Amino acid sequence: MRVSRKRKSLLRLTIVPALITAIIVAVLYGTLTLLNYDLFSSSSSVLLFASFGSSAFLLFMIPHSRAANIGRFAKSYIIAIVLGPIGYVLAALAGLPLATGIMMFIMSTLLYTTHSEHPPAIGAMLAFILYRIDVYGIFIVLFGIVLFVSFHKVFEKYIYQIGIEIESRERFHD
Repeated sequence: MRVSRKRKSLLRLTIVPALITAIIVAVLYGTLTLLNYDLFSSSSSVLLFASFGSSAFLLFMIPHSRAANIGRFAKSYIIAIVLGPIGYVLAALAGLPLATGIMMFIMSTLLYTTHSEHPPAIGAMLAFILYRIDVYGIFIVLFGIVLFVSFHKVFEKYIYQIGIEIESRERFHD
């Protein structure tokens, strides 16, 4: 039985990247559970976790996207864990709405000027401010960065190949 080109393409461009995305999020969740971190004890943890889910989708499902660059991903989250606690202190001094707006402006500007455009990291930065995430949250984000970079390295050749294939198809259809 021959597998049609369309079915092979669906498997190569959709199913496998979706499985990689699911695996990385499951590994992140499983590791946090093994470390006795209760993801659902606060909405702050859920927001951090959700930002990583969005990142997984970008990195593995849309590898040709500007935001899917692994370097941009890592830099953006590092910026988030630096600015988040600063925003938390600013919120205590100037109020939450003003601090959130100022930090959004600073983060957006920094992401753009440092070529670190990875929007889900903004959610992580906001979680630090809005939910007063402690130092443990910084370690969770750092662990997530290491995990994602590791997975990306393992699947780099595959991601590069599907990115080229997706890009060439888009050019053909435009």
